[in-house]
Amino acid sequence: MLDEVLERLHKNSRLLNGAELKRAQSYMNCQMRFFDLSVPAQRKLAATPYSFVKRADYKKPSEVEALNEIAQWEKIWHTTDIFEVRSQALLSLEYLRKSDWVVSAWKPLSSWAASLNNWAHSEFVVDLCKRARA
Repeated sequence: MLDEVLERLHKNSRLLNGAELKRAQSYMNCQMRFFDLSVPAQRKLAATPYSFVKRADYKKPSEVEALNEIAQWEKIWHTTDIFEVRSQALLSLEYLRKSDWVVSAWKPLSSWAASLNNWAHSEFVVDLCKRARA
């Protein structure tokens, strides 16, 4: 699964190094590795389903499909230090913000909170937390 995400990112960009990497780390205030990808480019990549994502209706999955997908992304989340890989997980799960069962999704996603180390990823998880408490 991680290999599939990395392959897609590598086909569309390159990992930053040297001064470019230092600038990205400084801007995001974290020590992750980064690809040279804009947010719109990342959204476009996440819009195409990964092979491990099983949804009958890609835009509106069932609760069971979403929880299974979260479990797949969770394995990836905890095995990478690349910003855009984690971004692909969050962007692929963006539909959770509008779902009626966000509370069910919050429990497995809460384990991701301990490894949040930048404002961009934190923003998404905080938004889910607010919706789950509403």
